[in-house]
Amino acid sequence: MIRIKIWDYWVVALFLATSGAVFWKGQLSASIAYPFLLIIAYVNAFIINRGEKRYNPSLLYIYACAFLCMLNFMVNLDSLEDNSMFGFFFSMVATYLIISSYDFFYFRKILTNIVFVIVLVGMPIFALSEMSILPTSIMMDNTGYQFMNFGIYTLGWYPYPFERFSGLWHEPGACQIILNTVLWMHFDSITHWKWEKGQLLKCIVILIGSLLTLSTGSYLVLMLLGVAAIFNMEIKGNHRFLIFLLLLIIVLPVIYFIFTSPVIQNKLFDADGQEMESKIIRYADMNALWQMVLDKPILGYGIGTEGFWETSYKYGNTTTSSGILAYAASLGCSWLVVYLFILWRSCRRMELGKGLPFLIVAVVIMQFNEYFIEFPISCIFLYEFLSYSKEENNIEYETDINNNSNIQCGESTATVLG
Repeated sequence: MIRIKIWDYWVVALFLATSGAVFWKGQLSASIAYPFLLIIAYVNAFIINRGEKRYNPSLLYIYACAFLCMLNFMVNLDSLEDNSMFGFFFSMVATYLIISSYDFFYFRKILTNIVFVIVLVGMPIFALSEMSILPTSIMMDNTGYQFMNFGIYTLGWYPYPFERFSGLWHEPGACQIILNTVLWMHFDSITHWKWEKGQLLKCIVILIGSLLTLSTGSYLVLMLLGVAAIFNMEIKGNHRFLIFLLLLIIVLPVIYFIFTSPVIQNKLFDADGQEMESKIIRYADMNALWQMVLDKPILGYGIGTEGFWETSYKYGNTTTSSGILAYAASLGCSWLVVYLFILWRSCRRMELGKGLPFLIVAVVIMQFNEYFIEFPISCIFLYEFLSYSKEENNIEYETDINNNSNIQCGESTATVLG
């Protein structure tokens, strides 16, 4: 049992590192990082015994993407300029194998523990770097970008520090996707106020880390989480309405101050300097990708094809900073419809109640503002987990794995003796 848990931590840590961490995914090419994750995912799914398997409807997403890619080649007759399509499929299949092999609450616990440690260690590193008393090194990723690092932590693009918390990832906006994904996974704990031992403290630390990213996307996603939690809060007793009203009075001003904070106002309305440059680049990317969607709304230009990049540059896309628009331009609105349907179907199994539409919007915001959609962490809400047992049943879940292994060993022995 101990060996299984250590293995599970290794799988989830690799899952997280492959989700854009500079020290890992940034150092390896996609042709190494994704196949390696696929090998580990295969071993985890088919060699490490986890009990009875069941059909997972998330497979429909993989089949649909494969069909759209094949149809795109047949219609457009275009050649590939890069291998991003193969990386997409390796990542997609590997992520599916991992997520579909775990119980949601068991996976959430491991992921929360790992992210908590990353943020807890990273915050003092970030504070010391802000005081300019921390020695840094230069790390170059596989695309040629140079990063200022302390160990495996990213502090900025050389020679300019972010002055915002970015953890292990290439920018604060990417880091917030990781942190806010973990926070949304705890939606049931927030609304029912039933926390597993130590998880509340860990989520508070992760929340602080998310705020330190000073990311507009992060603040918007946290606002959605707060509103969804209020309207889904389980309140009992004769004074339910008064308690609800009190919570609303507390939360609404917080949401107002977040929205009117310099972080959101500068990015959306009053940006200048680097903020203005970032804003102009993102708007140019989005406009270009949207124009490509309008040009070929059914099938798109293909993933990584010569037609995609040629048209992309012509319209002014330089950094492909919107994941959803990039894949809508690649595989058309057909892909977007399938993506949103599978996302809605999988999120429904989390039993979020009134919080379901808020989570869908939060996922779209996270993927709209960053090119992060092909990374494993972005599929947390897209693929269905093996099961969604309650937190108090996690011990039974782990015991079932162990017992099932013992039963199979007993059956094998009986067969040999027979």
